[in-house]
Amino acid sequence: MSQRLGRKPLTTAHVNHLSGSTRAKDRLRVILETLRGSMTIPDACQLLGIGEAQFHHLRHTWLQEAVELLEPRPMGRPPKERSVDELTRQCATLRAEAETLRAQVQGAQVREEITRILADPTVEPGKKSARPETIPTRPR
Repeated sequence: MSQRLGRKPLTTAHVNHLSGSTRAKDRLRVILETLRGSMTIPDACQLLGIGEAQFHHLRHTWLQEAVELLEPRPMGRPPKERSVDELTRQCATLRAEAETLRAQVQGAQVREEITRILADPTVEPGKKSARPETIPTRPR
């Protein structure tokens, strides 16, 4: 028989390194021992002070939660859930910002048209001049 190299397996001693109450760790240790076959269910029930039905329920619940924890999940941070009120406020803020930006664009268009008219008085308002032009700079 070949001998294993390396450290001796911790088996249920892994539970000692987990955070939680002593009672919860003892319960987990006992459940693991029954799964390993080194402790009978009646002995586990006696040690924990519970009946067999309760033990089976406890073990099934723990195993089910363990399986759910190990299910594949999307990578990255989960999306932040937002309330309807928060989304409504954000929508109102964005609408107000869009309205402000529209007004700024309209103001810039008016200023551009005024600059064009001042540069070439023959241009009719609302029409572009036929020749490309530069905006004149005024001495300060």
